Amino acid sequence: GGNWTYDNPDTIWGDGRFYRLTGRGYDSVGNPPGTPDEMSGIQASFTYDITQPTSTVVNLTEGAYYLNPTVLSGTAVDLKPGRVGTVRVQIRDLSVSECWHDVGGWTASCGSSDYNDADPPSPPSDNGNLNQHNWSYTIPGGINWSVRDGAKFAVRVKAQDLASNWEMGEAIVSSRT
Repeated sequence: GGNWTYDNPDTIWGDGRFYRLTGRGYDSVGNPPGTPDEMSGIQASFTYDITQPTSTVVNLTEGAYYLNPTVLSGTAVDLKPGRVGTVRVQIRDLSVSECWHDVGGWTASCGSSDYNDADPPSPPSDNGNLNQHNWSYTIPGGINWSVRDGAKFAVRVKAQDLASNWEMGEAIVSSRT
């Protein structure tokens, strides 16, 4: 066996399409191998996915007041056959520009990487041409909400699908405790 590559810049991959790759080699005098049937010659298969998932927070209402929230939850969707693999959550206290970190508590760091992992998303349910997942994030008991009474918070959530496409936009819900 030897190594080979195939480069065809004119190939147009279809988003959400399933592909099977089959290779066939020839010996040094040009003899082909036995003709493989459709399944035995498959050497690789994949689904081409460039669609970004989207996510929402469903258990908070913009502008509402909450007393000691303990769980955030929502949905994350991806165009079929894509599936969401990760949901991340950021809780930002807008009054002092601090973010909650599961490790380290409240910090002034509120960058694009300052998110906490939600629980693994549920298996997908059918929603037309979308795979819909439910997600939840249990807010750790380490948040002392009482010292942040009256503060306005932003909850941001973003999803990543199994093809490593991150959601570009973020679902943002602001609320006061």
